[in-house]
Amino acid sequence: MRRLPLLLVFLVAACGTGAEPTTPPTASPSPSVSQTPDPFPDVTKDGGAIALLLSYSTEDRAAVVEPAVFLPGVDYCKALRLDPIDKRCSQEYVLEGSKIKVTLPVAKKVQLRGLGTGEPECIGTMTEGTNCPVSRAYVENLAETESPVHVTVRDGEIVRIAELYRP
Repeated sequence: MRRLPLLLVFLVAACGTGAEPTTPPTASPSPSVSQTPDPFPDVTKDGGAIALLLSYSTEDRAAVVEPAVFLPGVDYCKALRLDPIDKRCSQEYVLEGSKIKVTLPVAKKVQLRGLGTGEPECIGTMTEGTNCPVSRAYVENLAETESPVHVTVRDGEIVRIAELYRP
């Protein structure tokens, strides 16, 4: 009878020695929104960015913008890693706001650019915006329609607002 308890102690001790401790398997993270690259520009940093102009106030010297993407459909789907059969992939261009509103001060000598009356030299580019000087009232109208613009920020202030040409 003494042999059986001794044998059990020996077997239990043998099972615990030399064996690598096992760790529970870690689940690989499933694709999530956080893993999808953020295609929306940071409008608070110096440089240029595409945004929807939501508000423009000359007396407050402030503008409210919503960072946006304006890309050919194929590029949009690649940037967001969307299924190529998504209907946006077949669009010529996709304009989408980020749903984030940012209020920025406007420089005293802000450059305001727009299509004006549509002269060819005013068109500019689809990424940098239009070229012709326009009035504050014109830009206020762009804000009323939440139009896409290219904003240039320098030292935390908007120094240029240019209407985007859209085909």
